Amino acid sequence: MQRNGANGRYGIDDLTYDLVTILHNKSKALEAYQRYIADARTHGDIREMLERFRREDLDQVSQLRVCLSDVLGDDSHH
Repeated sequence: MQRNGANGRYGIDDLTYDLVTILHNKSKALEAYQRYIADARTHGDIREMLERFRREDLDQVSQLRVCLSDVLGDDSHH
């Protein structure tokens, strides 16, 4: 289902919009993890789990940046 068309309601195609949105949401989550990890400082297992989630999100942000670069036609990451 096409939401925005080739040029999109926001001037970008759906895939670009999706990747930017996911990247934005992951970035917000990374900020929140700092608080969550601090709150769990006395609960080792929970703190470790949250740190693992944060690392996974960092890796996903890196992957998203590469994908976004590919979609935008920027080969500077190679």
